Amino acid sequence: MRRRTTIPPRSAAAAAAVAALVGCAGIAAAHEEILVQIAKIDARLAQGESSADLYLKRGELYRLHEEFARAFADYDKAESIDPQVEGLALERAAAFLETAEPAKALPILDKVLQGTPQHAPALTLRARGKAALGFPAEAAADLTKAIAATAEPRPDQYVERAQIQLSLPEGGPEAALAGLEEGIAHFGPAGLTLHEFALQIELDLGRQDAAAARAAKIVASQPANLRWHLRHAEILADLGRGGEAKAAAAEALERIEALPPARRRSAAMAEMEAKFRGY
Repeated sequence: MRRRTTIPPRSAAAAAAVAALVGCAGIAAAHEEILVQIAKIDARLAQGESSADLYLKRGELYRLHEEFARAFADYDKAESIDPQVEGLALERAAAFLETAEPAKALPILDKVLQGTPQHAPALTLRARGKAALGFPAEAAADLTKAIAATAEPRPDQYVERAQIQLSLPEGGPEAALAGLEEGIAHFGPAGLTLHEFALQIELDLGRQDAAAARAAKIVASQPANLRWHLRHAEILADLGRGGEAKAAAAEALERIEALPPARRRSAAMAEMEAKFRGY
């Protein structure tokens, strides 16, 4: 039987990140591939093949394609063939969460976790359900357990927890920053998205000096990332530290001038260079 450990990344934050990364064309291609896979299962069923796992797989595909009525129908069919089919509980819970019915998802996930308390995907899904129902502290606690139970945690797990922690009635931003720092310590330079989120929280709290220090740290670890050189200069300028902003821009300009001519002549790079020269 398949283990569907890929369900948790189907969060709003993850979907937004995917949309930003692959663009509309990539999303369209993904949906087209889902339809192709559904058609293949349809053909197998039409030829007389039938199994709980097959219906469950098609239900998963319908869920990913946001055809929830068909997804639930396939879950029911899978259960009628084999009530113990692996992955059914998580699929149903995920579908209930994605149809804004968290109260229906939680009992399913509680049952899974009674038998397997360290089940990371179930903990993650239950955290989303609790967050949707207005229990951010319990949701954050579940995500902390999920991170601990994951052999190789991902940066998006820390980001999701921080997003929930921000809604805590007391100490939310501090808890979010502390959690992000845990991730930064774990991932190092690879945790750039965690640094970005932490920097934005610091700016929202009015801690520009802390944000400037963080931007400087990111630039030091990612010296070729001109976008962060620019962000650093912008924050310094906003703080009234014009000399430091100019120095940060000069350092970036040196890197631009060292680029191959073809890359430097690109429209995007020309625009970036103009911004640095504005300091």
